[in-house]
Amino acid sequence: MEAAEGLGQLAKTPSAIRLGLSNCAPDNTDQIALLAWTWLLSNVEAKSAVEHAKGWILSYDEIAQDPALHVKQLFQSLALGWPKQTQQFLHSSQRSDGDYYSIFRNSTEAAQRWQRELDERTINRIRDIVSRDQLGSRFFDATTS
Repeated sequence: MEAAEGLGQLAKTPSAIRLGLSNCAPDNTDQIALLAWTWLLSNVEAKSAVEHAKGWILSYDEIAQDPALHVKQLFQSLALGWPKQTQQFLHSSQRSDGDYYSIFRNSTEAAQRWQRELDERTINRIRDIVSRDQLGSRFFDATTS
């Protein structure tokens, strides 16, 4: 990923004000905080806009736990059938672990990788920022230290 260069317009959003960004705004050298705030503010603002438009919010982390179940539910809600090819693709795509942008990767493994690759101090810094909103809090449970 490229280095974040500040929060820009995200720092002026209603979410930034509500979440108290002005009291703890990171400087441009604190990449962990910049990325965590960017993720939080972008997603909280997007969630608000999607809910206002009466849209659907799909969670990669939830889908990753059981892709066939969640994709099948999505297809049903769109009044689509459940072709055998779709089920076969989902099954086969979970068997390998391609690169970051690959459609062939173990989604459960990919969704949880950050918990193994980041050190505890970094995870705690991210938790402190993203847990300012319920949207971010849900990624941290009793098993994450």
